Amino acid sequence: MGDTNYQRFVSSRNEKNPADIWSKLMNYYESTSVQNQSIVFQDFISFTYRKDISTFLNDLDVYPY
Repeated sequence: MGDTNYQRFVSSRNEKNPADIWSKLMNYYESTSVQNQSIVFQDFISFTYRKDISTFLNDLDVYPY
């Protein structure tokens, strides 16, 4: 995470609360532009459903962002 990001997202109040740290990271790095949201959506709908939901989710997990 690096020193700068650690200081930005981790405090004495949340250092033992990974969900809070994750929430702060997501809020900071989340893209809100319509273009970026559209790109993500287009990538998602282009996935081919193969075999079963488990295979589909595994394919999403290994997708190179």
